[in-house]
Amino acid sequence: TIVCTGIVVIAYTVSGGTDAVSVTQKYQIGVIFAGMLAAAIVLILRLPDALSMGDALRVAGGFDKLEAVDFNFDLSERYNVWSGIIGGVFLSLSYFGTDQSQVQRYLSGPSLRESRLGLMFNALFKIPMQFCILLLGVLLFVFYQFVLLFVFYQFEPAPVYFNATAWEQAKSDGAADQLTAFESAYAAAHSEKAESIRAWLDAERAGDGVTAETARSSALAALERSRAIRAEAITTLQQTNERAKAEDYDYVFITFVVDFLPHGLIGLLMAVFFAAAFSSLAAELSALGETTNVDFYRFVVRRDAPEHHYVTSSRGLTIFWGVIAIGFALFASQQENLIEAINIIGSLFYGVVLGMFVVAFFVKHVGGWAIFWGAIASQALIFVLYFSGVFDFSYLYYNMIGCVGCVALSIALQSTVRRTRKRRET
Repeated sequence: TIVCTGIVVIAYTVSGGTDAVSVTQKYQIGVIFAGMLAAAIVLILRLPDALSMGDALRVAGGFDKLEAVDFNFDLSERYNVWSGIIGGVFLSLSYFGTDQSQVQRYLSGPSLRESRLGLMFNALFKIPMQFCILLLGVLLFVFYQFVLLFVFYQFEPAPVYFNATAWEQAKSDGAADQLTAFESAYAAAHSEKAESIRAWLDAERAGDGVTAETARSSALAALERSRAIRAEAITTLQQTNERAKAEDYDYVFITFVVDFLPHGLIGLLMAVFFAAAFSSLAAELSALGETTNVDFYRFVVRRDAPEHHYVTSSRGLTIFWGVIAIGFALFASQQENLIEAINIIGSLFYGVVLGMFVVAFFVKHVGGWAIFWGAIASQALIFVLYFSGVFDFSYLYYNMIGCVGCVALSIALQSTVRRTRKRRET
């Protein structure tokens, strides 16, 4: 799937360039929103008749799945208000302000006004869009931060492990008895949890707070037992199938789609997955091809070639980066959580890139030599901090450290150069 997807995206990106990326993304975003809306409607309709939306949110809140804001100031916690505001601001500034995959959309706008509107729309629309996606998630799966689907799986039988292919493969490899026993134990805990939730909601409606709290505690205890059973089952699974991942986040939504959506909508949601992949990959390939062509090839390899030559070289470089991207995707597919892995990798570099832009725009007395070595030193510092593990803090802070470090070191190096020149002149 990764290889075929990559080939398709390479083909239309190379043949159509930025225009092809822009046009196809308009249709892709339409498909994505239509699919997510359809999934949300089906999910709500599949909730038990006695369960209202208020009940669903009450259950999600009772299981601490609506605690999105954490004010605890702990640098080692990956996600809290402080890492989001401090590190997230620098990450967003770099991504939306310097990343060519985003900036190329503003540069290719028909006018300055429309480019500004696009940037503002991107900024204002992203937060409510993310909120709706996370809300769709918090009701899907009990263990992770997703809401409507979370409650759904409190009442519908949920699989012990959502990657059904890996589960069935392990059964056929000799672990059938053990995994079947886990399924039975998990189903029993799940049934007890569902009954406790029903009792909890009934007590809430009746205004009986004491009974409601007792039922909620029983539901939480059943949830902990199901988590323990699941953890033990995954350990057994990995002993049989070494390629099975410990986490199955990426299989939760697709399991819901395949098991509970009607035919037709399943196809629409499959189209959503491919549209999202196409949109992301096409933007990256176009950006990589153009920046390599303009910033490297035209200045280092071939300086005075005609324009049609650079068009051809840009297409060749796009193909090159497409092959690299396919290889990277094949490797990244082995990671536990793809979105988090991508953000970690980005945070190692985005801060330094942002720092170079900050110096170029706002500290114009700093020369190229100083900012080059300031960026190299800052990037080395980030690598040392990350790989040494000496300081245990959220990866989001690397964006701030890289930016501030690059700016400070560049200014310091420029000041050193100036003092050295003055002494020589004297």
